[in-house]
Amino acid sequence: MIKLKVWMLFGIFVAIAVGGSSNGYAADSSQRYAVRGAGAQSCERFVSFFQQKPEERRDAILIYDAWFAGYVTHVNRSSEGTYDVSPIVNSTDSLNLLLQQCSKNPKLLVESVVAGILVALADARVSEESQLVEVGVGGEKRLYRKETMVKIQQRLIDLGFLAGRADGVFGSKSVKALAKFQKEKKINETGFPDSGTVLNLLLGKD
Repeated sequence: MIKLKVWMLFGIFVAIAVGGSSNGYAADSSQRYAVRGAGAQSCERFVSFFQQKPEERRDAILIYDAWFAGYVTHVNRSSEGTYDVSPIVNSTDSLNLLLQQCSKNPKLLVESVVAGILVALADARVSEESQLVEVGVGGEKRLYRKETMVKIQQRLIDLGFLAGRADGVFGSKSVKALAKFQKEKKINETGFPDSGTVLNLLLGKD
């Protein structure tokens, strides 16, 4: 499960506390709006599905995954200067992040928590159309937008872990540089850009 810095969680909780939706298009005169689909369920109910046996929770996970993807698509469509609001493409990683936050906020709606998460991720958003690239280190693989990989490399350069130019190609030098960053942040030193490392790198403070 993804572990984020306290400052980032604070940002998520602030976003949730002020009402969730961040796109400026909500709502009625009282700033209320109807939530449809899986997002209308409580976080408590969402978390309960993950406490079931894998075969029993499969359908629920597919429903929430589809709803989450649709919600992100709407935010992408309605947010200026945004191709993809989240640097995290992998659906399992996204649901793990939602699970973590819902576990801390069981009485909130899933929609409110997702809205808060996307506010917190916005500074790492992909601003222009960018192809998906597969990144593999050891036996681990993930898809990321190339723009995200360029940002990862540039951040490593800015922090002094990597020399050269950020080109989005995650080769051996980038792997070693990321492992050094992980060591400094006391993250498991794999050199692999798992979602937790990526968020710490792109959204962390120097």
